[in-house]
Amino acid sequence: MPSSTARASAPAQTIGAPPWAADEVEARPLAELLPYAANARVHSAEQVQQIAASITEYGFVNPVIVDEKGEIIAGHGRVMAARRLNLATVPVIVRPGLTDLQKRGLRLADNKIALNSAWDETMLAKELAALGQESFNLGLTGFKQNEIEDLMAFAEDQAGDADGGQANGVPKSMVRTAEINPTFWISVEGPFASQAEALHAIKALSAIPGVQVASNLNGVTNGKA
Repeated sequence: MPSSTARASAPAQTIGAPPWAADEVEARPLAELLPYAANARVHSAEQVQQIAASITEYGFVNPVIVDEKGEIIAGHGRVMAARRLNLATVPVIVRPGLTDLQKRGLRLADNKIALNSAWDETMLAKELAALGQESFNLGLTGFKQNEIEDLMAFAEDQAGDADGGQANGVPKSMVRTAEINPTFWISVEGPFASQAEALHAIKALSAIPGVQVASNLNGVTNGKA
């Protein structure tokens, strides 16, 4: 009987399964990365600066994704920030095997899918408030100053609701009157969501040329000459 040699069979592979990329991060010279000419995502100078500040604070934690030729699939903004920081190399993941159509689709999906989520504003306000109490630079979160102020006001209002509808001791429905002249009055009444919202109503009236505004917040009168 002729002898036979046993041969171990190779593990079955799923056709089209993407490679596991976690072990494939490499440092690549920034000059070798090629921007995609038809990139539809626009990065303002302000946003690039935000990315650069994030890299400086946290490190380059999100590698750039490129194809076999070094053309960028995801990470154009990070590459722009790296140039601003004068980095020589950046972390890169090479994603081989995608068709041109898949790469074009991934470029759009990488940006758009993240935009399809929403914030839990209550939790977000609490997180920002907690960071602020620890003197953390809230600008490093990517939120603009006016957004931070609005969210902080929201956090104060939420805390006020828990204390019986008061924020910093000031109840809702705070603005009483705005005086245009001695004989003509406009009444501006709440309820307002927060003290900040009430003050915004006063400021809007104060911005009218020639108008003098007198407001009453919780019995305290403030005026503008």
